[in-house]
Amino acid sequence: PNVYIVQFDHMYDGASKLSVGFDYEYFLTKEYGKLGLQVGFAVQYAEGHGRLAADPSQESVEKFSFVTMPLFLGAVYRFEYKDNQYIAPYVSGGGVYTALMEKRDDSSKVNAIGGFGVYAAAGALFNITAFDRELASNMRIEYDVGSIWLNLEFRVVQVKSEAFEYNNSFIQGGVSFDF
Repeated sequence: PNVYIVQFDHMYDGASKLSVGFDYEYFLTKEYGKLGLQVGFAVQYAEGHGRLAADPSQESVEKFSFVTMPLFLGAVYRFEYKDNQYIAPYVSGGGVYTALMEKRDDSSKVNAIGGFGVYAAAGALFNITAFDRELASNMRIEYDVGSIWLNLEFRVVQVKSEAFEYNNSFIQGGVSFDF
């Protein structure tokens, strides 16, 4: 069989890409920094034109919707040694199962495939509540939230299966809560 390789950025060049994710961390120990388990998922969406099988350099008329759903399970270590620490760097990594789904705009059929791989991340948490004692007190009393953090992270995901190879690295940000 003929094998042809189409790069994501070539097929979805200039596409608006959206990614939303959620990670949950359960800390096993807090004695020498915080060491724990991390489980998470993300959904990434993009649209673009397909490529012709006979000539991948030719763009097709049809549009494709592409969804990526990685599921993460790993370990996390947070360099957090005291309450109300202003900045807490962290590292995490482990296994990932990534599902890929693609749909043409002129067909109701959805093509899906998945594969196992690995992920690694490094980032920093910036403690908002460490700067405002009144906010920290109110959040603790009313919602049992210990700290509110702004999060900035660099993550790498690599998946290799017989049918596809998925390599992605990205910077993401968000808000984290300690309960």
